[in-house]
Amino acid sequence: MRNILVLFLAICLLSMSQESPDRQHYTLAFDVSPFAMNGYSIKASCIPANRQKMEFHAELFALNYPKLLIGQHPSNNPDELKVEVNYAFAIYADRKLTAQKNALYAGVGGVYLDERAIGLNATDNYNLIEFLARLHYKHYWPNSNFYFNPYLAFAYRSKMDTTGSAASGYTLVKFISLASVYIGYEF
Repeated sequence: MRNILVLFLAICLLSMSQESPDRQHYTLAFDVSPFAMNGYSIKASCIPANRQKMEFHAELFALNYPKLLIGQHPSNNPDELKVEVNYAFAIYADRKLTAQKNALYAGVGGVYLDERAIGLNATDNYNLIEFLARLHYKHYWPNSNFYFNPYLAFAYRSKMDTTGSAASGYTLVKFISLASVYIGYEF
């Protein structure tokens, strides 16, 4: 997964070297939700000089699922289960829907997640793929390159493999909705 992040950053740097650096933009941001769930988040983005209405993102994050998410499937008992995202890597592409600096965006993305479900008597390790549709609003603080970016995403999730036998008792929720806020800075 780290190789994909390095490749993404290399492509951004290569595109910057081919364009005027004062027109190429990059952002660094973090999602507040993983920090609230005993995790972390870091997102790097590229706004190409020749496509100012597009943004391309790579994000690395980890978190512990809240009981509310675990309990979305009726067979899951959130009091007996703990589900952790050991690490996840996401790639998103978004399109700006208006010409203003503060604007609404829509986009799609994919996420690879390495997870662990811990039940009363067993632990399952598995990998997931999520496909996302996203809608968000990027708002810059006045006279600043700092921004906050609330978003809403809808995801379809599918297990890729498992090293356990689902003995933990966790049943994957296939469709989820997510909402949070990124805080970032544009260079």
